[in-house]
Amino acid sequence: MRLPLALLAFALVACGDEEIDDPPCEVAGGSLSGVIDGQSYDFAGGETSAFLSDDEEFFATLYGEAYEACGYDPPEGSHLIVSIPTTPGEYEMGAMMNGTFVYDEGGSPMNEVSFSGVVVVDEVTETTVSGGLCMAVGDHEVSGSFTIDICE
Repeated sequence: MRLPLALLAFALVACGDEEIDDPPCEVAGGSLSGVIDGQSYDFAGGETSAFLSDDEEFFATLYGEAYEACGYDPPEGSHLIVSIPTTPGEYEMGAMMNGTFVYDEGGSPMNEVSFSGVVVVDEVTETTVSGGLCMAVGDHEVSGSFTIDICE
């Protein structure tokens, strides 16, 4: 019984490191954009959370409004929360690495999690992570490139 569980765990870890043969979506050229809750979304800035990130994945928030990253006053409104690997490569989303569409519905924040998509990490520096993303769930979908700040 232990061997099948060990193989399953290894397979889940290995999924992110291999080239994706049949990606669930293609990362569009240009800046990250799409639709969240029927409203247009155009990426304007983002950041990682030092508290929620680790050596293998950044916990990242990508906003549709410009703001001072790594501060204490992020913008309100629709945004994305995405797991972004810390190593360059192409990764398929799933149960362990996913993205969330966050939006307001009648004054209440709503979250819709997407387990289907692709995260591409092109470059990680001391201060930024750059790459591309495509993900969708229900009526929500985004695709394109981003560069976000790494907060400490």
